[in-house]
Amino acid sequence: MENLYDVLQCEHTASRDELRRAYLRLARVHHPDKISQREVVEKASVLPSSKLSLSSFESKLRAEQKSADSLSTEIESSSLSFSEYGCASYNDSVGKDHASGCNFVKIDKAWKILGDPQLRAAYDIKWHDRCLAQEYPIQDTVHFKEFSFDSEEEMFMYPCRCGSDFVLTEFESQLFYDIVCCDTCSFAVKVCYDGS
Repeated sequence: MENLYDVLQCEHTASRDELRRAYLRLARVHHPDKISQREVVEKASVLPSSKLSLSSFESKLRAEQKSADSLSTEIESSSLSFSEYGCASYNDSVGKDHASGCNFVKIDKAWKILGDPQLRAAYDIKWHDRCLAQEYPIQDTVHFKEFSFDSEEEMFMYPCRCGSDFVLTEFESQLFYDIVCCDTCSFAVKVCYDGS
């Protein structure tokens, strides 16, 4: 489970306005559209205008775009498994655009949770629980796919050795809650998700 306040580079005590300002500041840096615009300006400022006409500059940009599109298609057809954040371990050759785009997805999700007072309160409780759960010894590492979904209670469950269950709510699974304690004994498991 990632600390969403760290994603937005804010303190836990930050007001909604402070969180919003942090989100907007980070979005300007990491949004894929902003990166593309910034690169065009950087490339235009590096190229000497007397040696390169606008049309040849545009054709070079189009060629680079085609190269980026083919790389994007190659990435999509590969067997990479992206988590809900859209971030998995990916080949370093993908480049800073994709890494920054991945950061933007994290930043956007953090803002959507922390910007909503009800979701923020629920997240704060879960983060506090998770920090307390780290004090328990981890008995096992379990992949999230091993949890079964109980549609009646709308919870994910994994059996504990004591006969009870490790329980994850849907909200906890969306937050990638990674340390789950048994409700009846002192056992705890670390939950691994795709891409982690």
